[in-house]
Amino acid sequence: MVGFVRVKEIADLTGVTVRAIRHYHAIGLVPVPEVRYGWRDYDLSHVARVGRIRWLLESGLPLAKIRSILDEDVADTPDDKRASVLVDLRASLEVLQGRIEGLSEQLERLAVLVATVEQGESLSPLPPAVSTYYDVITGRAPDSVTRLALVREREFLELAYLRGEVPAAAELLFAEVDEQTMASILEQFGDSLRGELTDELVEEAAIGVVERMRSGFGGQLVDVAQTIDANELRRLYALFSVTGSDRDRRMGEAVVRHLLAAIEAAQGT
Repeated sequence: MVGFVRVKEIADLTGVTVRAIRHYHAIGLVPVPEVRYGWRDYDLSHVARVGRIRWLLESGLPLAKIRSILDEDVADTPDDKRASVLVDLRASLEVLQGRIEGLSEQLERLAVLVATVEQGESLSPLPPAVSTYYDVITGRAPDSVTRLALVREREFLELAYLRGEVPAAAELLFAEVDEQTMASILEQFGDSLRGELTDELVEEAAIGVVERMRSGFGGQLVDVAQTIDANELRRLYALFSVTGSDRDRRMGEAVVRHLLAAIEAAQGT
């Protein structure tokens, strides 16, 4: 095989596409051969270079690194070449390790999604207890106004969980909510949506929300309080104020204010 090897034959021999070889030409990775008798005059050196490119690509190296590695074979002394190639290979190895870790995390999340569907639960970034709570309470909403507000609240929490801005302890508040508590939540929630939202109503509703939280934490309140960062709560409220209505912002501000006071009292500060 000395000359007159066509690009299609190189593609077949090396297992790449003709389009890929032409791309290698375009970026200077494979030299363009001379034209002889109307055809590009490829030879064994082109076949070998394309084969090495494919081998390095399959090892996880990007084209930019491959070019520098192949060029080192000609340009540098052996010691310099070895050091430079090792730098490129180690950098590429780190990138691949990062990808593998990311894929491992995706695999774990996907396994959780499969298990969620198998158990008949909703697909949601919310923890199972939180998702189940909103499934139940939304289904029991007495009217469309309350139902829509609950859906919006759930959507906000999904965003907050996706951003990692919900304290881990918050999940305790949604586990095993009894019938009486759920009915009370729906009643107070509905009241806050209708009519004029006076300062007195805001304070009353906020105090009620925080009292339910205290009750939800139960005997764990003191321990939970030690794990909650006040700045974390403020960031959560900041996100809520951006996504919510003026009515929501007033309620949110009051809830955070009373909640911070309750946490400070539990922490003994």
